[in-house]
Amino acid sequence: MHIGKQLLRWPLLQERAKLMPRLRFLDILGVICALLGASLVCVVQNGYACTWQAELVNYTTQETTRVCLDATPVQIPLVQADKGVDVHCRLEQSEDVSIGIFKQEKVDILCRYPDDQMITARAITIFDIFAGDTITHPVMLFFSNTRKYNETLYRLYVDCQ
Repeated sequence: MHIGKQLLRWPLLQERAKLMPRLRFLDILGVICALLGASLVCVVQNGYACTWQAELVNYTTQETTRVCLDATPVQIPLVQADKGVDVHCRLEQSEDVSIGIFKQEKVDILCRYPDDQMITARAITIFDIFAGDTITHPVMLFFSNTRKYNETLYRLYVDCQ
C-alpha cells in the first residue's frame, strides 16, 4: 500500500513540476504589471499636476497681484475710472479632457467692457502620458486706456506652473 501511494503521487508531482515555470512566469508578470501601473500613476500625477495662476500687473502703481484659481471662477476687476479702464475679467478653469494619450487642462479668460465688448482667450496645457512631455500655451492680455491707445495700464498673464 505504501508503494501504491507513491505511484499515485508521481503523476501529480510531474504535472506540478511542469506547471511551476508557468506559475512563476505569471507571478513575475503580475509584479511587473503592478510596478508599471504604479509608475504610470506616479508619472501622471507628478508630471501632469500643475497650478494655474494669474498674474495681474498694474503699470500705473507698479503693483503685481497673483491670483490662484483654486476657487473657480475667479472675478478680477480691472477698474481705473479716471484712466478710462473699466474691465471685469472672469477666469474659469475647466475639467480635464483626455484625448487618447493626451490630457488637456484649460483656463478660459473672459473679459467684459462696460459697453459689452468682450475679449475671450484660452490658456491650455497638454500632457503626453507616455512621453511625459508637457506643452503649455499661456495667455497674456494687455488692457489700455480707452483715451490713449498706446498707454498700457494692466497686463493679465495666465499660466500653468
